[in-house]
Amino acid sequence: MNFIPISFRYLILLFIISPAVVKTQPPLPVFEKLGPEQGFKNSEVFDILKSSSGYIWVATSNGLVRYDGHSFLYFNSDPENKYSISGDYVKSVCEDDYGRLWLVASDQINVLDVKRNIFYQPKLETNNGVEKPYDVENIVYNPKDKKVWFMTTIGLYCNRGNEIRPVKKTISNKIPFKGQIALDRDTNLMIITNVGLFQLDKDQKLINTINRNYNKEVSKVNNDFISFYNDGNHLYAGMYFNGLAEYESKGPKNYFFDKNTINTVYCLNDFPASNIHLLLGTSSGLLLFNKSNKTFSSISLGDIYPGNTVQDRIYCVKIFNNDEIWIGGNRFIGKFDFKKNIFSKKNLQLITGKNLEISDVQFDPIFKNDSIAWIFSRYNGLFKYDMVRNKKLPLPKYLEKFADIDVADFKLKANGDIWILNVKHGITAYNLRNDRIIYKQAKEKIFYDLDFDKNGNLWLGNFSGLWLLNLKNGIISQDTILRNYLNKNHYNHFPLDLDTDSNGNIWMLFDLKGKSRVIVYNPEKGRISVDINHKCNLFNQKNLIEGIKISDSGSVYLYGSKCVVRIPNGHYNSLISEHNCFHNNEHVFDIEESKNNIWWSSLGKVTQSLKSTFNTITELNYSNTNMPVPISAPYIKYSKSTGRFYVFANNEIAILKNTSFSDNQTFNPFLSNLFINNSRVNNLDSIINNLVLPFGKNSLTFEFSNFCYTNSNLNKYYFKLKKGNTEQKNWEQTDKNRIDFRNLDHGRYTLTVTSENFLGLNSNKDLVIYFRIKPPFLESFWFYLLFILAVGAFFYGLFRYRVFQMQKLEKLRLSIARDLHDDIGSHLSQIKILSEIESRKSDTPEAYKKISSGLNDVMRNMSEIVWNINPKYNKLSDVIIRIQEFAIETLEPININLNFKLEKTSDNFNLEFLEKRHIYLIFKEAVINIAKYSKAENVVFSVKKENKLTNIKIEDDGNGFDLIFTKRGNGLSNMKNRAKSIKSHLVIDSSSQGTIITLILKPKSRFKDQF
Repeated sequence: MNFIPISFRYLILLFIISPAVVKTQPPLPVFEKLGPEQGFKNSEVFDILKSSSGYIWVATSNGLVRYDGHSFLYFNSDPENKYSISGDYVKSVCEDDYGRLWLVASDQINVLDVKRNIFYQPKLETNNGVEKPYDVENIVYNPKDKKVWFMTTIGLYCNRGNEIRPVKKTISNKIPFKGQIALDRDTNLMIITNVGLFQLDKDQKLINTINRNYNKEVSKVNNDFISFYNDGNHLYAGMYFNGLAEYESKGPKNYFFDKNTINTVYCLNDFPASNIHLLLGTSSGLLLFNKSNKTFSSISLGDIYPGNTVQDRIYCVKIFNNDEIWIGGNRFIGKFDFKKNIFSKKNLQLITGKNLEISDVQFDPIFKNDSIAWIFSRYNGLFKYDMVRNKKLPLPKYLEKFADIDVADFKLKANGDIWILNVKHGITAYNLRNDRIIYKQAKEKIFYDLDFDKNGNLWLGNFSGLWLLNLKNGIISQDTILRNYLNKNHYNHFPLDLDTDSNGNIWMLFDLKGKSRVIVYNPEKGRISVDINHKCNLFNQKNLIEGIKISDSGSVYLYGSKCVVRIPNGHYNSLISEHNCFHNNEHVFDIEESKNNIWWSSLGKVTQSLKSTFNTITELNYSNTNMPVPISAPYIKYSKSTGRFYVFANNEIAILKNTSFSDNQTFNPFLSNLFINNSRVNNLDSIINNLVLPFGKNSLTFEFSNFCYTNSNLNKYYFKLKKGNTEQKNWEQTDKNRIDFRNLDHGRYTLTVTSENFLGLNSNKDLVIYFRIKPPFLESFWFYLLFILAVGAFFYGLFRYRVFQMQKLEKLRLSIARDLHDDIGSHLSQIKILSEIESRKSDTPEAYKKISSGLNDVMRNMSEIVWNINPKYNKLSDVIIRIQEFAIETLEPININLNFKLEKTSDNFNLEFLEKRHIYLIFKEAVINIAKYSKAENVVFSVKKENKLTNIKIEDDGNGFDLIFTKRGNGLSNMKNRAKSIKSHLVIDSSSQGTIITLILKPKSRFKDQF
């Protein structure tokens, strides 16, 4: 930024305005310019708006510009984009209650939807509903009637909500209706035309405010009025060629213009620092008009254009929050920011032409409100100063020679006694209340430091050690206890600094072989303590501690190069922890303590920290406040009685009345720009709360602003990134105002951002952004879902294929069974009938009987085959019935009684082809064995379900057989093999009382058993 040193600024003003004006011109902050170096393109600036969201919007000849304090975003016309702005020549911009921006772009109305960053152009219609071509001069939003007003070539228009409606013209047709519109201080709509100023009343009638009946000499130019300002008493009109006019109700009162300088007055506005001044944007630059003495003064904006000393046109002056003055001109924008005026500042009128390094300041207790101060400058003397009238006061005659350039130290006591050490004239004390000498000591020894202990004793330090001045007899004597200790330990006898605490201890800084040593000496107890307990290891470093300061609260501060150490309540024998040690990279020259804060002075700045934690709150320097330009480290002073904080530097006094900075609000961070894979996101507001990105778009750049435009280059942003439940532990500072994340892995993220403004004040609310990057397709939920569906579809297809094949097999079995039964069965029946007929005719019927018997066996077997093949009989109940039929046919003819105990089986208990065949053949073999060998009288066949197992059992009361010694034939072996092949269990139990054969069928998922 282009900062002009304050001393130079006043010199410039001295050359451009008269001495009378200097006395009346109020102070201004340094002007901050935003030009090409900061990213602002060369263009004319016609209007500036600070929107409700916090952005600065600039209407320029090169498009609409958005500024967030760090970067500029341009909106330009694009013929291929129907949602772009209609043209690049933007003359006026305003905001309505809906947060929309209304602007005039290339003489057309445009509305910007700031959430989606798209433009649309409303149509204008006349009262009869006919759309007509038009040009727009300018646009204004009136908060009183909640309307946006447009001055066009076809009339005055307004909108309410989303509507746009024409306002009927009420000016006489003889008067050209051409000009601009603006609001006065009471938010009345004013129409500025070439014939005068008119006010629009509540009935939309125009009230003539100023007629064009002023001096004929200056009335030759048409289209003259272009701006105005009404302060309630007078109305000031800016003109195109004739400068500034002042009006009362009766007509022009004064007419001000300079043909060589003031010609066009583009805008008029208040000046926040003064009630008697107006700011004028003119063709001759920025001017300050004094309404009291009717004088102009030029306000320097610095070297806006290198090599060009002529002040250029100022089209726009806008004031926001009464503390920011934004200036728009030819090829630049800039501002005066009163938030930088933290200090009220005065020049020190001590010694002309010499920079003073202030060593000590004490306020005279006789006077209230810090009105009189005693200022000590080493090698320049001691001065009495009037802080109210800002001038040096004469010293009492007696003190004049003691207050010269040879002053080494002084102390001002509460009773009005002032003690002065002078290396040339000795020691003296003078009571300011009674104007009398209370002590005088001719030069015997040279002393450089003095301090009073809690008992009122005066201790002095010089190159030979520590001395005590007995106030009763005026005798100065050296302290022998400390001298002997210094001799014994080979210390340098000169105390580099000394101060006394409320416990009677004298804190001194000595040099031991190039290392600074803090010695605490209690004269009453004769106790000397060295090397205070500590953990921060500050006392063992060479030349580190260079000063001692004991505050009113009793805390002892040790300071010097790159450190500040606090010893709470002066407890030198207590442990000093890191909590009370502050390390920095600067040289600390002075320490002050206020109620809640600690202040320290270093080269070029003053730092404020919390007393409780040592955490830095603010860093004040000449670039972020109006603190004096540093030549050496400033001397700082806190006044407990008034709460004021003083900075003395570079022949100036800077006074801070409120050390809490409550007037400087904190600003919360805001996402201003987002780039995904280096492409800017336009509809940022609409997606930021639901930011879901595909895996390929995983490089993100976030840009932030906290809308603190005061020294915005000093804003700092810190962030933490959390992925899932894993959180970044420490805050990390961003690169300026942006964060770059490259090739992020997929997952859910939480980005937390906090900020500090130019004073180091933290935001009171963090910005939290949630976003998610989808996994690659092969790891996504949809891939897994599709994979599961594909696998399911495969197995389902396989299952359907198997079902289809089984259905084909069943159809084939049914076809075979039908063919066997209908074709082969009919032929066998025919052969049997023929054989029986022939047997009756034949002389040898036995042969035919054998044929018939064989055919019966074949037909019986074929019937079983047909039954077995036929899928109609695949149920377990069908097998049981078949076994029953066979048992009846086989056993009843040989007089064996059959008894059936059958539980009802489900028709849904299906069997496969082999299962059905093996079950049937197992029990067919059992029935045949009973008929052949058992000699049984009774047989019981039962089917029962137990514990989800199906038991099919046949038992007889025959003679049984020995399972071990009986020679097994193929029957029993076949029965067991068949049971095993269908994954069932066959149990044979035989004794002399009978035989039991049980087939245990295990449950299968395909069986829907219900017994």
